[in-house]
Amino acid sequence: MNGYTKTFEAIHRVGGVFGSRYQPWGRLRRRNLMSRLTHIAFMTLLGLGALGALAVMLVFASALAVLAVIGLGAATLVALFTRKPLRVTVRCKSDQAANGVFEAKKEGNTWVAYK
Repeated sequence: MNGYTKTFEAIHRVGGVFGSRYQPWGRLRRRNLMSRLTHIAFMTLLGLGALGALAVMLVFASALAVLAVIGLGAATLVALFTRKPLRVTVRCKSDQAANGVFEAKKEGNTWVAYK
């Protein structure tokens, strides 16, 4: 007996893939039900794992957003309390100085004041 014959007989003794061996419907239904239940349980666990990962990501993202808001607020407060007014001297004609200068335009390194 060669290896092929042994394999062929083993497949047909068990029933083979598409064997015509009689199997009670109860056993087949139980097998289908169990495979369906294990598939449902596996997919449920997979979905719960994905939801858990999303929850962890949401917690870290919200913590990072809170830290960003706190940092931005601190930077704003530091900028407000440490700022110094810019001292600008505008040289213009006397009538413009009396009426107030409305605009100034930069030409090169100098500013030209005009109404």
